[in-house]
Amino acid sequence: MSRICFGLGVLVVLVFAAAAHAAPLSVRVEDHDFSFDVPYWSKPPGPWGAVYSFNGAAPDSLTIQSSNPNHYAVSYSYTGPLPTVPGGPLASAFPYLVTNSATFGGDLKLDMTFAFNDGPYADPITGDRFDISLFGTSGSLTITGQILTQGFGTPFPASGDSVLLKIDFDKVTLLARLNEDRIFKIEGVGDLKALLGETLPQLLPAERGVVAFDFIAKNPLGSIFTNPNYSPTDNVTTVILGDINGHAGLPEPATVAMLAIGGLALVLRRRR
Repeated sequence: MSRICFGLGVLVVLVFAAAAHAAPLSVRVEDHDFSFDVPYWSKPPGPWGAVYSFNGAAPDSLTIQSSNPNHYAVSYSYTGPLPTVPGGPLASAFPYLVTNSATFGGDLKLDMTFAFNDGPYADPITGDRFDISLFGTSGSLTITGQILTQGFGTPFPASGDSVLLKIDFDKVTLLARLNEDRIFKIEGVGDLKALLGETLPQLLPAERGVVAFDFIAKNPLGSIFTNPNYSPTDNVTTVILGDINGHAGLPEPATVAMLAIGGLALVLRRRR
C-alpha cells in the first residue's frame, strides 16, 4: 500500500480516463530483469519461435513453440532497489549470463490469451494511434536455468537449474496497427509466484511481476491485422509465426501504482 500514494480524487479521474478508451499497461521492469530473445527458425527442428493464433471463435493466444530447453532467456540484471533472496546474485552494473543444462540461454515458457478488443487507442502524449488494442486476463511466464555470476562468486544456484522467475498473469494487453507485420507492444502483469528459486508469498508477499515485448511476423509474411473492427471472437483461424524479444521481472513502484489503477479500469471496461 505504501507504493500507491495518489490522492483519491486523482485516482478516480485516472480510472475513468483509462476506462473511456483502450490503454496499454505501460509496464517497466526495474529490477530482477531477465531479457529474452525468441528468434524464428525455419530449418529443422523448426519452425520455432513465437506463435500468434487467432483460434477461430475462441480467444486469441500467443505462445512459444520450441524445444525444451529452448535457451531463449539470455541475461539477468540485479541492481539492488528491490529485495533479492539470501545468497542470490550480487548487484552488478553489468548483466549476468543465464544458462540451462550448461548451455547459454535459460528456458522460457510463455503463454497469453486475448479475449477482448477495445481499440482504437491514441497515446495521449505522443499522439500515436493503434487500431487494435486487445486485452485479456490470463497467461503465464516461467524462466528456468542458472545465473552465471562471472567472477562475483559461484553460479546461482550453485549447481543445476532452478525456476528463476514465474509470473501468473491476470492482465495482458497488445497494441497493433492495421496492415503491418508488427505488434508494437505486448505486455503482461500478474502475481509473482517464484523468484531465484524461492516460491512466493514466502519471499515477497503480494509482489507483482511484469513482461513487455514486441512481435514481428515471419511466416506468413505480411499484415497481422486487416480488419478495423476485429474481435478475438471472430471466426479467424490464421496462425502466424514470428520472433519476439523483451524483458520480464519486477516493476518500478510507479508502475505498480499505475497497474492498480489499470486493474480498476479493466473491470470497468469489461462491464461496458
